[in-house]
Amino acid sequence: MAISTTFRSIFWPYILAMALAPQWVSLAQLQVGFYSNSCPNAESIVSSVVREFAQSDVTILAALLRLHYHDCIVQGCDGSVLIQQPAGAGNLEKSAQNHAG
Repeated sequence: MAISTTFRSIFWPYILAMALAPQWVSLAQLQVGFYSNSCPNAESIVSSVVREFAQSDVTILAALLRLHYHDCIVQGCDGSVLIQQPAGAGNLEKSAQNHAG
């Protein structure tokens, strides 16, 4: 009886988590053409820049994969990859109080 109770207390949370996992995953879907209205060339620009850098530094692809893994899986995905803005562009997101430390 004790083994059965222990087994149930350990087993059922895992079954519940596995049953709910597809719903959690489906909430964060990527979409091709997401920026088609605000920046129609965004995907091709990012693709060409990544390809260009990958030709000069073969480790960049692994570094990008690691960045996305740690940003979105380990620490929770807040969707903010901060990009250096040109001088005189106004308030920089990088220097915002929320990103300090």
